[in-house]
Amino acid sequence: MMRGSWIWWTIAAGCADKTGADGVIGESGVISHDEDGIGDSPADPPGESGDPGHGSDSGPTEESGTPEEADCMRSTDVTLADNTCVVSAPCRWRGDGANSLQGYTLASGMDIDGDGRDDWVSGGPTDDWIDAEGISHQNAGRIRLMSGARLTEVEGGWLGDLGGRSEDGQFGTSLALVPDLNGDGLAEIISGARMAGSTDGDASGEVALLLGRHGGWDTPAALTATTWMLGQRSHSRAGSTVVGGLDVDGDGLGEIWIAGELREKDEETGYESTTEGRVYRVAGSSEVWPEEMSLGDATF
Repeated sequence: MMRGSWIWWTIAAGCADKTGADGVIGESGVISHDEDGIGDSPADPPGESGDPGHGSDSGPTEESGTPEEADCMRSTDVTLADNTCVVSAPCRWRGDGANSLQGYTLASGMDIDGDGRDDWVSGGPTDDWIDAEGISHQNAGRIRLMSGARLTEVEGGWLGDLGGRSEDGQFGTSLALVPDLNGDGLAEIISGARMAGSTDGDASGEVALLLGRHGGWDTPAALTATTWMLGQRSHSRAGSTVVGGLDVDGDGLGEIWIAGELREKDEETGYESTTEGRVYRVAGSSEVWPEEMSLGDATF
């Protein structure tokens, strides 16, 4: 069976917990994007294998809709399990292709465009995308930015897309929001492409940083990363995991934490052997961020 490649995002009606309090969905503490004071939660995520390419079996087998075809506040044809308080999914967004895996990663809970409402980002690590010059990027991956304040619009709150720049790079495998990295009061977006730079299988990996922007971006928008953070060396697989936050230096700015596998290649056999692993910390800064930087210059 062709694996599905869509995302169901559920804006859930509240229900009573054991004490009778309204608006509690289990114990997950999920976030409300529609300002009804009730948490919203993602449903029907990809499979539990942890690898891109193992999405839910319940998705469509043909190419799905674009953001312009997002159906929000109108769909009532998705019923969830009996052990939830949710009976339908009024909002849904679909990936662009049958194997894009859009929704494989999700990040939410911070304001990236300065409208005072929480926004969210979805990653599709096997998404094919076409740039402004008509060049197709196969399995490069793509992340999609969505506005929490514009869910009911025809385009479903779509702010724009950021595509990976390396074929088979799996951009969107990891995804996180960073609380105000540069002091402008907005959250930032980071996403990893752990297999980027895969010429001859070296997979150095890279991570994209997209700074938040007051007023957002033109819609539809093909966004450009603020900074690409490059893997320390071949076989690093930098961006396997990314985390935003953790202000360890106390300067009040968010920080970026990136994990890489830092593998070694056996020159005799040609196969990767040991996996040392490495964690990189990139401190927040109000200075102008470079277009590229090496994670070899990061701390830790």
